[in-house]
Formats: sequence, structure tokens, C-alpha cells
Amino acid sequence: PTIAPVISINAPDTVYVGDNVPLYGTGSACPNSWTWGAPGGDLINAGNVNAQVSYSSAGTYIVTLTGGNAIGVGSDTKEIVVLPASSVNDLLGSLQWKFYPNPATQVLNISIENANADLNGATITLTNTIGVEVMQQPIEGNGLQQLDLMDVSAGLYLVEVRLADGSRAGVQRFIKQ
Repeated sequence: PTIAPVISINAPDTVYVGDNVPLYGTGSACPNSWTWGAPGGDLINAGNVNAQVSYSSAGTYIVTLTGGNAIGVGSDTKEIVVLPASSVNDLLGSLQWKFYPNPATQVLNISIENANADLNGATITLTNTIGVEVMQQPIEGNGLQQLDLMDVSAGLYLVEVRLADGSRAGVQRFIKQ
């Protein structure tokens, strides 16, 4: 290489206390050394290009990745918001929802019941484990919603219900086979 690496982090923006958060690093100019930093978190594989971190307390944390080659070093930082584990239940309020089957292969059924909340403008979002939105669709009334998973790769995902004001009404994990 003739230049120092340019480093980039890909990780979720928001997670929950106790989650194992995947951290993915990339770098140009052939970095051959990697060091993750996550003050306040428990890191796994901190010397590799990809790592994991978990947090035992809610708050806003900064993760850092430094990569180096024979010419120099580069680094990137990312802010991760960690919500209390109980916040999902707190946010559900009067909105009761469940989804099935889990694992799913072709269609994910989402049943929304007893919704006193205004669902006009609410959405269902499917996000992969690195925080990339894979799919979003509007909620059409109360009752059964269906997500077509035919074009979704196998893996672990988060399915999230958001109200029109952007507040999270609930989030759950599911597996696409």
C-alpha cells in the first residue's frame, strides 16, 4: 500500500441491554491490524476486523475501530444507543401484536389486536442484524398483516412496528429460513 487505511464501521444504531451487537469493519489500502474499542461494553474478538459487543446498562456508547498497515493507521467511530431491556414492553402500551411462524420461510404473519393507538401511518419494518433496513410496509388497519419473505435472504432479523410519529411500538427477533 502507498497510503494509510480508510476505516469504516457498520453496526446497528439502536440495541437493547444484553444484546450481542455485531460490529463489522472494512478498510481500504489493505489494513493488516485491527483494534476495536468499546468503553462500557464487553467486547469479543476485539483484535479482528469483525467483533461483537454487549452492554449491561442503558445509555449512549461510542465504538471505535482502528486499522493499520505499513504506511499508517485510520479509524472510525460509531454511536450506539442501548435501550433498557424492559423498554419494549413499556412501549407496547395498548398495542398487542404477535407474529408467526418463527422461523418463517415464505410469509411472516403479524397479528395486531386491541390497538387503541392510531395506526394511520404506522409501518412494519424488517431490519437485518447489522441495522440495514430490508423491507418496510404500511400497516393496513387492525388485524392480520403479512410480509412477503420470498426475496429475503436466510438469517436473523428484527421485525418492528413504528407509529406514524416515529415512536417504536414493538420489536421482536425472528429467523428467515
